[in-house]
Amino acid sequence: MLTKGEVAQNDTLKAWARLGLGDVSWAGGDRAAAEEHYTTPRTIPNSFDTVIRAQLGMARVCLYGGRLDDADIHITRGIALCVRRDFDYRKREFEALSRELEDIRAARPPSPDPGPRRP
Repeated sequence: MLTKGEVAQNDTLKAWARLGLGDVSWAGGDRAAAEEHYTTPRTIPNSFDTVIRAQLGMARVCLYGGRLDDADIHITRGIALCVRRDFDYRKREFEALSRELEDIRAARPPSPDPGPRRP
């Protein structure tokens, strides 16, 4: 599908192919490739489903890659996008990631207090 999109210069087809390749890379345990595929599309078709898929993929990559603040951003965006009832199943996935993020943060030792700032 990616090759067809490139030959046809069809950004929508290329974006769908990249998201699919990101999902496959994620399932195969290759976080670096998954992130590359999720972030490569120059345009994302104007579709909630596509945008939600990209946010979910990046939320997973960031969460399990230790980039917790980035994961929080993608999770928050994803939950905000899942306002329609037909996206409840995706919202539950984001909520599960949010709970995992909270658990990871709770398990971390508190950051040392850097003390007063100097001017």
